[in-house]
Amino acid sequence: MEVAIRPPKSPATQAHGSERTFAKMATRFVVLDLDSTLIFARPMDMTTPFREDERNFYVKPLSLEIIYHVTIRKHVTHFLRELTRRKYRIIVWSAAFPAYVKDIVSVLLAMSSELGEPEPHVEYLLTKNELLEDLKDLRVISDFVPDFDISQARLIDDNPDHSVGQEKSFLLIQPFDPNGPIPTAQEDDDVLATLIEELDKSYE
Repeated sequence: MEVAIRPPKSPATQAHGSERTFAKMATRFVVLDLDSTLIFARPMDMTTPFREDERNFYVKPLSLEIIYHVTIRKHVTHFLRELTRRKYRIIVWSAAFPAYVKDIVSVLLAMSSELGEPEPHVEYLLTKNELLEDLKDLRVISDFVPDFDISQARLIDDNPDHSVGQEKSFLLIQPFDPNGPIPTAQEDDDVLATLIEELDKSYE
């Protein structure tokens, strides 16, 4: 497994007016899938018009010859800001190439930054290689994150197979495909807007 570590912010930069409200959540981890959960990416189609706006961008990961057109799910930036505000420690776990994951997550974080708010950040990027099984087992994370506590972690993924053996730590999300069937192809995809409350309640 490739592990790219983005150092956590200092306590001073994480300070927020509602710090005491979420103080009990300071040690909680949220493990996020990337493709079909937060974003949808496909190789750039040279026959279609170039499109770059608040929901679309392009990346060409280092060492890869492909330019990817990335569409972000509605409410992603708000979701990442809320996770940070509520002091969740964020991990992104993807089966994609490390450079692909790092570049896309970097753009998502930049897009999620908002003046006067804590800067969203991801502490760890975990990418799969041939040494791991296809299914995401949260117990594996302890090998790479020393203070990881599986009892205080939730995995959010669109693949229900990843829930096996860790049902209490798993939150299933509807797959995101902007070219797919309703509702995720439409502007009424509000899954991430309500997921933060579902995440909080999963600890009760």
